[in-house]
Amino acid sequence: MVSGNPRKVVKVESEFEAIFEAFKSNKKTIGHDELKILPRTQEAEQLKRDGYTTAYTKGIDEVNEWMAVKQRLTELKANPHTTHIDYFADKVESHIAHIRQGLQSPPGSQLRRMQLMQLRKLEKKAKEVVANKGVTYKWWLEFNNELSSVAKTTRQDRVDERNSKDQINSLLGQFPLHILMPTLHGEVGIKALNRANTHGIHPLGLTNEIKIAEGKKMTSQRFFSHDLLHAKVSIYKMIGSNTHIYRELYGKMEKAVKGLPVEKRKRTELAYFILHHESIPLEGTNVDRVLQSPPSELKAAVTQIIRSQLEKGHNFTGVIELPESFLDSGEMNRVLNSHC
Repeated sequence: MVSGNPRKVVKVESEFEAIFEAFKSNKKTIGHDELKILPRTQEAEQLKRDGYTTAYTKGIDEVNEWMAVKQRLTELKANPHTTHIDYFADKVESHIAHIRQGLQSPPGSQLRRMQLMQLRKLEKKAKEVVANKGVTYKWWLEFNNELSSVAKTTRQDRVDERNSKDQINSLLGQFPLHILMPTLHGEVGIKALNRANTHGIHPLGLTNEIKIAEGKKMTSQRFFSHDLLHAKVSIYKMIGSNTHIYRELYGKMEKAVKGLPVEKRKRTELAYFILHHESIPLEGTNVDRVLQSPPSELKAAVTQIIRSQLEKGHNFTGVIELPESFLDSGEMNRVLNSHC
C-alpha cells in the first residue's frame, strides 16, 4: 500500500485483485475466438528506420502481442493451474522443433541420440496434453523448463532444472499481474525488454545452442534459469515498490525525451534498463524525487540514483560495454570510469 495517496491505494488494490480472481476462477478453456489477438505490429521495422538497432528492437512486436494476451487472460479470468490456453498450445510444436534443430548439430554421437530420445518422449507427452486440452499456464512453463533441460550436459544443468521448477512454482502466485513468457528469441532487445517488464511480462529465452550472457557461456538450461532468476528478482522488486511505479517511471522517461534525437532516446532506454534489469532499488524518496521531477531535471534524478549504486560498489561493467553510454556522454561517463 502507498500511504497518503488514495488514488495509488486503489490502483494497487485493483491490480492485486486480478490475482485472486484468477485463482478462484473455474474457466476451463480460452480459445482464439476469445483472445481476439490482432496481427503482429511492425514496430521493429519503423524503429530501425528511425535509427534504432536490433540490440534495442529485437522482439518488440512479440512483446506488443504478449501485452494484448496478458490483458485478455486477465479479463477472461484465466486460472494458471486449470485453464487450457490455445495461445500456448499453438506454440508447443515450434518450441519442440527449435530444440530438435539444436540437437542435430553435431549429429551421430551417443549423447545426441540419448537427448533426441528424451525429446521424443517429451514430445509424445506434450501431444497428449494438447489433445486433452491441458495446456495451462503452469504446464506451459514447466514444459519449457523440461525442453531447455533436454540438452543438459553438466551437473549444474541438472541443479538448474530443479531450481527452475521450484522458482516457477513460487511465481505462479503472481499471475496474471506478472506473466513469464518463454520465447525463441533468446535475448530480447533493450527497448522491448523495458516495455515488457513495465507491463509485468518477463521473457524466458529458450535457446538451442550455447549463448554468451553477462560474459559467461550458458547452456540452454543455464540460460533459461538465468532469465528466470532475473524475472524473479524483477517481480519481487516491483511488488516491493508497487508495480505501477515502474510503468509511471518508464512512461515519464519516454515522454521526457520524445522528439529528441534517437541517440538520446536510446541512452534513456539504456538508463532505464540499468535501473530495472540490474535490480537497483526504487523506493522511498528515490521514487518520489524521480516521479515528481520535471522533464528538465529527470536526467539528473536518474543519474543520481545510478551514481549512488556505483558508490556502494555495484558493478555495471557488463552493461556499460554496450555501444552507447547512458544518459550523457560527459558527466556520467566520468562517474562510470572512476568506479568500473
